[in-house]
Amino acid sequence: MKDNRIFKNYIEKRLELIKRLEKGEIDKAEFLSLTDGLFEDTTHIEPSVISDREEALYFYQYFNVKAKAAMMAAKKERKNSSEYRNYIAFAEEYYELKEDVIYKFLKLLNIDEYEAYFVRATSSKLKNRLIEINVHSMEKVILHSMSTKTLRYLRSVGVFDEEIRLSKIDDYINKPY
Repeated sequence: MKDNRIFKNYIEKRLELIKRLEKGEIDKAEFLSLTDGLFEDTTHIEPSVISDREEALYFYQYFNVKAKAAMMAAKKERKNSSEYRNYIAFAEEYYELKEDVIYKFLKLLNIDEYEAYFVRATSSKLKNRLIEINVHSMEKVILHSMSTKTLRYLRSVGVFDEEIRLSKIDDYINKPY
Protein backbone atom coordinates (compact mmCIF):
# COMPACT_ATOMS: atom_id res chain seq x y z
CA MET A 1 0.00 0.00 0.00
CA LYS A 2 1.24 3.47 -0.90
CA ASP A 3 1.79 6.05 1.80
CA ASN A 4 0.09 9.27 0.58
CA ARG A 5 2.17 11.28 3.05
CA ILE A 6 5.14 10.69 0.74
CA PHE A 7 3.32 12.40 -2.13
CA LYS A 8 1.97 15.28 -0.04
CA ASN A 9 5.38 15.84 1.55
CA TYR A 10 6.98 15.84 -1.90
CA ILE A 11 4.50 18.46 -3.17
CA GLU A 12 5.31 20.78 -0.26
CA LYS A 13 9.05 20.48 -0.89
CA ARG A 14 8.53 20.92 -4.64
CA LEU A 15 6.66 24.19 -4.05
CA GLU A 16 9.54 25.43 -1.86
CA LEU A 17 12.00 24.70 -4.67
CA ILE A 18 9.79 26.47 -7.22
CA LYS A 19 9.69 29.56 -5.00
CA ARG A 20 13.50 29.50 -4.72
CA LEU A 21 13.76 29.18 -8.51
CA GLU A 22 11.34 32.07 -9.04
CA LYS A 23 13.32 34.27 -6.63
CA GLY A 24 16.55 33.48 -8.48
CA GLU A 25 18.09 31.73 -5.48
CA ILE A 26 18.76 28.65 -7.62
CA ASP A 27 19.07 28.11 -11.38
CA LYS A 28 17.43 25.47 -13.58
CA ALA A 29 20.24 22.92 -13.17
CA GLU A 30 20.20 23.31 -9.36
CA PHE A 31 16.40 23.06 -9.35
CA LEU A 32 16.57 19.78 -11.28
CA SER A 33 19.30 18.40 -9.04
CA LEU A 34 17.49 19.36 -5.83
CA THR A 35 14.22 17.99 -7.19
CA ASP A 36 15.97 14.72 -8.04
CA GLY A 37 17.16 14.57 -4.42
CA LEU A 38 13.56 14.57 -3.21
CA PHE A 39 13.07 11.08 -4.68
CA GLU A 40 16.02 9.30 -3.05
CA ASP A 41 14.04 7.52 -0.33
CA THR A 42 11.13 6.52 -2.53
CA THR A 43 12.68 4.60 -5.43
CA HIS A 44 10.80 1.48 -4.30
CA ILE A 45 7.42 2.99 -5.20
CA GLU A 46 6.00 1.90 -8.55
CA PRO A 47 3.34 3.83 -10.50
CA SER A 48 1.38 0.74 -11.55
CA VAL A 49 -1.94 2.32 -10.61
CA ILE A 50 -2.08 6.06 -10.09
CA SER A 51 -5.00 6.77 -7.82
CA ASP A 52 -4.86 10.51 -7.11
CA ARG A 53 -3.49 13.84 -8.30
CA GLU A 54 -0.67 14.09 -5.80
CA GLU A 55 0.61 10.68 -6.82
CA ALA A 56 0.32 11.61 -10.51
CA LEU A 57 2.27 14.83 -9.97
CA TYR A 58 4.92 12.95 -8.02
CA PHE A 59 5.49 10.42 -10.81
CA TYR A 60 5.32 13.08 -13.54
CA GLN A 61 8.14 14.95 -11.79
CA TYR A 62 10.04 11.76 -11.00
CA PHE A 63 10.22 10.60 -14.61
CA ASN A 64 10.75 14.12 -15.97
CA VAL A 65 13.69 14.81 -13.63
CA LYS A 66 15.23 11.38 -14.26
CA ALA A 67 15.00 11.95 -18.04
CA LYS A 68 16.61 15.38 -17.77
CA ALA A 69 19.39 13.98 -15.53
CA ALA A 70 20.13 11.32 -18.15
CA MET A 71 20.19 13.98 -20.88
CA MET A 72 22.62 16.11 -18.83
CA ALA A 73 24.85 13.07 -18.31
CA ALA A 74 24.73 12.30 -22.05
CA LYS A 75 25.94 15.82 -22.88
CA LYS A 76 29.13 15.10 -20.94
CA GLU A 77 29.95 12.09 -23.16
CA ARG A 78 31.25 11.82 -26.74
CA LYS A 79 28.30 11.66 -29.13
CA ASN A 80 29.23 8.30 -30.65
CA SER A 81 30.22 6.59 -27.41
CA SER A 82 28.25 3.72 -25.87
CA GLU A 83 27.86 5.80 -22.67
CA TYR A 84 26.20 8.58 -24.66
CA ARG A 85 23.81 6.12 -26.34
CA ASN A 86 22.99 4.49 -22.99
CA TYR A 87 22.14 7.82 -21.36
CA ILE A 88 19.97 8.79 -24.33
CA ALA A 89 18.16 5.45 -24.13
CA PHE A 90 17.52 5.97 -20.40
CA ALA A 91 16.23 9.49 -21.08
CA GLU A 92 13.87 8.27 -23.79
CA GLU A 93 12.56 5.51 -21.52
CA TYR A 94 11.91 7.99 -18.70
CA TYR A 95 10.22 10.46 -21.06
CA GLU A 96 7.96 7.66 -22.31
CA LEU A 97 7.00 6.76 -18.73
CA LYS A 98 6.35 10.46 -18.04
CA GLU A 99 4.00 10.61 -21.03
CA ASP A 100 2.05 7.62 -19.68
CA VAL A 101 1.69 9.39 -16.34
CA ILE A 102 0.44 12.58 -18.00
CA TYR A 103 -2.32 10.63 -19.73
CA LYS A 104 -3.34 8.99 -16.43
CA PHE A 105 -3.12 12.38 -14.67
CA LEU A 106 -5.52 13.97 -17.16
CA LYS A 107 -8.01 11.16 -16.63
CA LEU A 108 -8.09 12.05 -12.91
CA LEU A 109 -9.02 15.68 -13.65
CA ASN A 110 -12.25 17.29 -14.79
CA ILE A 111 -11.80 19.07 -18.11
CA ASP A 112 -12.62 22.44 -16.53
CA GLU A 113 -9.56 22.09 -14.26
CA TYR A 114 -6.97 22.59 -16.99
CA GLU A 115 -6.20 24.10 -20.37
CA ALA A 116 -3.76 22.92 -23.03
CA TYR A 117 -1.98 24.46 -26.02
CA PHE A 118 1.27 24.37 -27.96
CA VAL A 119 3.96 26.71 -26.62
CA ARG A 120 6.59 28.79 -28.35
CA ALA A 121 9.90 27.02 -28.01
CA THR A 122 13.38 28.09 -29.06
CA SER A 123 14.52 24.49 -29.51
CA SER A 124 13.88 23.17 -33.02
CA LYS A 125 13.12 19.74 -31.46
CA LEU A 126 10.28 21.25 -29.40
CA LYS A 127 8.96 23.83 -31.87
CA ASN A 128 5.29 23.18 -32.75
CA ARG A 129 5.39 19.94 -30.72
CA LEU A 130 5.57 20.90 -27.05
CA ILE A 131 2.16 20.87 -25.38
CA GLU A 132 1.68 22.80 -22.16
CA ILE A 133 -1.06 21.68 -19.79
CA ASN A 134 -1.84 24.29 -17.17
CA VAL A 135 -3.64 22.60 -14.27
CA HIS A 136 -5.61 25.45 -12.66
CA SER A 137 -6.91 23.33 -9.81
CA MET A 138 -3.43 22.65 -8.37
CA GLU A 139 -0.86 25.18 -7.22
CA LYS A 140 1.93 25.75 -9.76
CA VAL A 141 1.26 22.62 -11.78
CA ILE A 142 2.22 22.94 -15.42
CA LEU A 143 2.85 19.77 -17.40
CA HIS A 144 4.66 19.42 -20.70
CA SER A 145 4.06 16.69 -23.25
CA MET A 146 4.98 15.78 -26.80
CA SER A 147 2.72 12.72 -26.96
CA THR A 148 0.37 12.36 -29.91
CA LYS A 149 -1.87 10.17 -27.70
CA THR A 150 -2.18 13.01 -25.17
CA LEU A 151 -2.78 15.54 -27.95
CA ARG A 152 -5.56 13.38 -29.42
CA TYR A 153 -7.14 13.07 -25.97
CA LEU A 154 -6.96 16.81 -25.30
CA ARG A 155 -8.56 17.56 -28.66
CA SER A 156 -11.25 14.90 -28.17
CA VAL A 157 -12.39 16.43 -24.86
CA GLY A 158 -12.31 19.94 -26.32
CA VAL A 159 -9.67 21.56 -24.10
CA PHE A 160 -6.84 21.95 -26.60
CA ASP A 161 -6.40 25.48 -27.99
CA GLU A 162 -4.71 25.29 -31.41
CA GLU A 163 -3.15 28.75 -31.01
CA ILE A 164 0.56 28.68 -30.12
CA ARG A 165 1.13 30.58 -26.87
CA LEU A 166 3.94 31.81 -24.71
CA SER A 167 4.55 29.28 -21.94
CA LYS A 168 3.50 30.22 -18.42
CA ILE A 169 7.09 29.28 -17.49
CA ASP A 170 8.78 30.47 -20.70
CA ASP A 171 12.07 31.43 -19.03
CA TYR A 172 12.32 27.93 -17.58
CA ILE A 173 11.45 25.82 -20.62
CA ASN A 174 13.55 27.82 -23.04
CA LYS A 175 16.65 27.89 -20.82
CA PRO A 176 19.14 25.07 -21.46
CA TYR A 177 20.23 22.95 -18.54
